[in-house]
Amino acid sequence: MFELPQTLPEGALLDRDALRLGRAVAETCGHWFRASAAACLTDGATHDAPVTAWQSTDGSALLRPSEPNGGNTRLAVAPRPGLVLREGVHCGLWLAGATRQTSRRFSAAVIYSAPAGDPRTLLSLSTGQDQNLVFLSDADGQLSLHDRATGSGMDIAQPARATGPHLAILSHDGRELALQGAGRTLRVTADLPGMDRPGDLFVGCRSNRRGLLKTLGQAVIHDVFFWPGRAILLGDASPDLPGHLARYHLWAS
Repeated sequence: MFELPQTLPEGALLDRDALRLGRAVAETCGHWFRASAAACLTDGATHDAPVTAWQSTDGSALLRPSEPNGGNTRLAVAPRPGLVLREGVHCGLWLAGATRQTSRRFSAAVIYSAPAGDPRTLLSLSTGQDQNLVFLSDADGQLSLHDRATGSGMDIAQPARATGPHLAILSHDGRELALQGAGRTLRVTADLPGMDRPGDLFVGCRSNRRGLLKTLGQAVIHDVFFWPGRAILLGDASPDLPGHLARYHLWAS
């Protein structure tokens, strides 16, 4: 091994965008779930063993299989690590009590690939009561963010399905929902009900209900981010979290 005694500048590091993003997520008390063999815990030693938990990069949070998920989640290692979602099969994970009871603000982001078919449900957040969900989906050429209770929502036309990963970001600040993806950012008024209690975050499914199979598509989820108490697309992004996410997405792609 060849070693130098000097300390290299950050710009010399190939993964500097990941390092900057990691610091920004930590500074803003967010969770980063970055798919890898080390972060995705399994119940066996084989490469195709079911994933039993997905640990955040700082070890403070665990995404666990949703209640209808009977050992269906698998980790793909190439060409880039990610959790595999299969059409019509509950492969989703969830984080209970993800939002803060004292804040109506939250943000989330997901980096995903869709090598075959539509991902459909990517992320979903219950707003503290079972009858309302905010859900992010990618289907029929549209990246969509909708709130079930109020009917608020927006759609961004996706370009022809690319082979590389996609980045989608969403935020709520108590008054508006915002969605960023495919080079656009949209906002819509949305006073979400039920935000007086902690809500649950779901990845790859809409809730812990069985059924809803038509909402389950095909995708590989590479990274998931969640910020309780932060609306990073709505004037609450210091440091520049959307910029850090975009740079990391480009670097990692």
